[in-house]
Amino acid sequence: MLARSALPLIVSGRLDFIGNWLWRATTYAQLGQKKQARAMVKQILERAPETTVASNFIKIEDPALMEKFRDGLRKAGLPE
Repeated sequence: MLARSALPLIVSGRLDFIGNWLWRATTYAQLGQKKQARAMVKQILERAPETTVASNFIKIEDPALMEKFRDGLRKAGLPE
């Protein structure tokens, strides 16, 4: 799971950057905050409807952490 302490750092970034919304969606989902996670996915899909779990541009070197990130996006409701 992403660290609970990561959320304030993520939220404090540029709010109009889709990468920030991806991080926020996965973090909220991994923390069990489904309503907030789905709200982030809604914003993502309104601005970039082609965005999917597979097409996201965030890359994490550690394969296990990358899979946790993708899992959070799935939990948040981002299409596969």
